[in-house]
Amino acid sequence: MKSMKKWIAVLLAVLMLAAFAGCAAKKESAKEVDLREKLDALIATEEELGIDPAAVKLDDLTGGGIDSSLIGVWKTANESAVYTFGEDGVMTAEVAGYGEANETNYTCLLMNDQYVLCDETKMASYPEDSDEPVETPVLSYFRYAVDRDALYLVSVETKDEMMNSYQTSLQIFYHADETGSIAASVAKNPISLKSLFGTWETDKGTIEIGENGLTLDGETYAVSINEPGKLTAEKDGASTSYVMGFGYGKTYTGENNEEVESEGPILSLSYEGKDETDKPNLLAVLDDWNAEYGMDGWRYSATFKLAQ
Repeated sequence: MKSMKKWIAVLLAVLMLAAFAGCAAKKESAKEVDLREKLDALIATEEELGIDPAAVKLDDLTGGGIDSSLIGVWKTANESAVYTFGEDGVMTAEVAGYGEANETNYTCLLMNDQYVLCDETKMASYPEDSDEPVETPVLSYFRYAVDRDALYLVSVETKDEMMNSYQTSLQIFYHADETGSIAASVAKNPISLKSLFGTWETDKGTIEIGENGLTLDGETYAVSINEPGKLTAEKDGASTSYVMGFGYGKTYTGENNEEVESEGPILSLSYEGKDETDKPNLLAVLDDWNAEYGMDGWRYSATFKLAQ
């Protein structure tokens, strides 16, 4: 009898070990995210998607529904923006510095085999003969992808003959767990530094990012991207961490701006200093908002285009 009990105990122990091994095997490891690949996969125009310009309300659309992979709370890496998608088709957006949370209705569409998020907002205008605003419903479209607990959003290009340029950014949100933390999502979706390899140009100069680091004016900085998605440049023991944005831009030419003159990735870097002595280390290619534009605070930024 004792031997039978011992055998059962050993069997249970083996089964428990197997169960834990199975759980460990299912745990996702970190996988670097190539920003250019994500952006290229999500860029689209209204024409390419077959969007009806006459549609101004969600009720004007057909075939919409709620994508279960979107349900939940999503935050940017620095948690300055929080999106909550509900099963009821209501999206709540909270953005630091923009007051109260904003609620909009949304739906998800499959358009020309591409997943599209659409939300309905109100645009306020003031007629010349009235002080009261007139609200008009407006639909906004975003290409999106959910991958490994990360949400990627890119606004769909709206072609306007009056506009000769278009810019969009790759927005990245991380799924919050039941405690509200995005740490696990951020950890398993590190941004690949190779996304930034190349020569980046701005009016004030050029930086080059590659295997050896970041080069500016003949000086080379060690460069990395940390978990909150900031780009850090370090040289001689001194480093600066920049808030980084990644996007895409186009310029048009022709009588009705119908021809693409140039297009390509855009990299933005910004830094907020504590006082006038707290300056970033890539200052030569950055705009100084206080010195150059008389703005309050100590903000430095630059927007680069990838050299063709």
